[in-house]
This record gives sequence, structure tokens and C-alpha cells, in this order.
Amino acid sequence: MKRIYLLSFALGTLLFFGSPLYAFNFQYYDFGSDPFTADNNTSPICYPHGIGYQPSPGDNPQWEGGEKFDYEGLFAQVDMNYINVAVTSSFGDIAHSTGWNQDYAAGDLFFSFQGDDRLFAVDITDATLWEVDTWLGITDRPGTYYDYPDIRNQIGPWAIETGTNLGEVDMLLSFWDDLEPNPIWNNERDTYLREFRIPVSALEITPYYGQTISFHNTLECGNDMIEMGTTVVPEPATLLLLGGGLLGLGGFSRFRKKRK
Repeated sequence: MKRIYLLSFALGTLLFFGSPLYAFNFQYYDFGSDPFTADNNTSPICYPHGIGYQPSPGDNPQWEGGEKFDYEGLFAQVDMNYINVAVTSSFGDIAHSTGWNQDYAAGDLFFSFQGDDRLFAVDITDATLWEVDTWLGITDRPGTYYDYPDIRNQIGPWAIETGTNLGEVDMLLSFWDDLEPNPIWNNERDTYLREFRIPVSALEITPYYGQTISFHNTLECGNDMIEMGTTVVPEPATLLLLGGGLLGLGGFSRFRKKRK
């Protein structure tokens, strides 16, 4: 059974250095020193409230949202054995709305491969990997965007409903108090990072190299979502091994011909 790590730092822990660089150490893959992406504090959805386009909703004193319900980074890197994904957000397992007196759960991590009609997801409650048959969209609850069909349809999957359990993945949750350098609501700066290490062997993707993988994550209320894609390319070491193997086969073939 793969280990599921949970790191929880005390609220007083301060890792913000007043610089864009945080000397951040990713556990499963080294994505660099900044857990935030260039799309920090933005969303691909045009919401009916707030500023109305790219920046996430809630940047308006009359609407609760913003940093409380914000995705701030998504990183992905693949190799021969694992798909490594890290998602940065300003909420933990839930995001609480004081205005609506509601708790909205963080969504599962969905991903798919170009040219393959299967949809996969990692259940963030127990770190299980699924081939998804059906999924749940944002819920019909107070404070969600369920009543806005355009937004509801654009957001798509929030949580796994049914599917085939493919086993467990490595998952790590880390928390930092006061790390966010650019809070957009009420000066809140809390930052959470979820890392996933997904075994390629469990997915039965052939061919694997050359595939484009698309990732998707959203909140139950649909207040923000984050998406990105990456292409599987051979690592330099893999190319060297492949090239060396082909050269070896060629030399062996010529050797056999000479012996004949």
C-alpha cells in the first residue's frame, strides 16, 4: 500500500521571505522555487460578479470570495514511471463561506490523454486513482454557481461519481501560513499545496510518449478552477538509452552478417 503523507505546519510557521523566490522544496518533483504560477489569482471563467473576467471573483468588498476560494498554481511533469502534479490553492479540504454559512469541498484532480476517450481522476479524500465513468458537477446549493448554466457547463467535473478503482497514488498536503504574496481579499495569505505522484503503469496508455495530458481541478461551488496541459516527451537519459540500444542492435546485426 503506497504511503500517503500529510504534512501540517503550525499556524505560526512563516516561510514568506518577501521575494518572488521562496526556496520551495517540492517533495515528489522539483518544480522550482515558486509554488505560484504566472496565472496566480486568475481564472479562465468569466463570472457574473466581481470584476467579470480573468482575475478570480471576489475582488469586490460586497462579494465574498477571492483569496478564500482561489487556485494559485498548477504544475505537471511526467517521466517513464510517474505523472507528477502539484496544485497550489488558498483553501484546504474545504473553503468556508461566512456569508452563505456553507462549506464547499475541494475538487478531485481530473486528467485525460489526447486521443483517448477515457477520463481519469485522483480522489483527494483517500488518494485513490480512478478511471471515471460518471462525474459530479458543481452542486445546487446556496452560494454556488449552479444557477448560471454557462459557468456550470464550462466548469465541468468537480468530483468522481462512479468508475473503476485503479489503486492508490502518493499524495502530500502541505500548509503555509502567510505565504501568498498577492492576496486579493481581506489580506488573507494562507497557502496549501497538494502534490500527487501517479504511476503510469496503472493507466495502460499506449503509446505513452507523444501524448498530451490535460489537467482540471475546481471547487464544489465553482468559484474558481485551474487547468493546464503538458506533452509527454522522453527524458534525455531515456533517449540516450534508446539510441544506445538501437546502435547496439545495428552493430550486432552487422556482426552476424559478417560471421555468415
